[in-house]
Amino acid sequence: AMCGFMHGRLAADFTIPPVVARTPIQQQFPLCPKESLRGYKPKAPIHANPLKITLIKARINGHAPAYLNAHKACAGAFLIGGTPQANNHCLFNGHFSHYTWTSEAHDLGTRRIADKEYTDVYVQSARLSVPCNASDAASSLRCLAPRWRGKLAGDRDLPCPDGCNWTACALAPADSPPGPPPAVVRLPAERPIAEKSSRC
Repeated sequence: AMCGFMHGRLAADFTIPPVVARTPIQQQFPLCPKESLRGYKPKAPIHANPLKITLIKARINGHAPAYLNAHKACAGAFLIGGTPQANNHCLFNGHFSHYTWTSEAHDLGTRRIADKEYTDVYVQSARLSVPCNASDAASSLRCLAPRWRGKLAGDRDLPCPDGCNWTACALAPADSPPGPPPAVVRLPAERPIAEKSSRC
């Protein structure tokens, strides 16, 4: 399987705005910090799993993969993904754009905190935001907290090239020109009749 790491995209003014229709999302969130906001590094603002499965075979050892959670799948007894430190059977293809610094995602996180679902991750995310207008705590528009803006200020100017929308911003060495987008892989629309059942 191919696996990648989530890399949060930010609005140019550090607001956490709603997504706007008819404007490419990469233009609405053009900034990529050099360090992801999510990860297992000691200083990561959000201590959480950044790994996602980005491409997986339709059949592995005769089994159709089934997702166990947002980061891990299995095909029969064969596990794929998990965490970067685990025996994850991944071929890593870098970082990909992760659009969670939107007001929609913020509101979803607030509801999940209330429902006590994945509380730690969402609480850590919520602590990174503040009302944009400090004198109006009830303001609906929120911003990345100033302490994090200051931390990211030196790293913030890493715009994504126009032809790089299929992956995260250019994190390869500067002397390595971005390559062409990966080929589109079309998976079969229907499963074979004689398919083994998954034993996840």
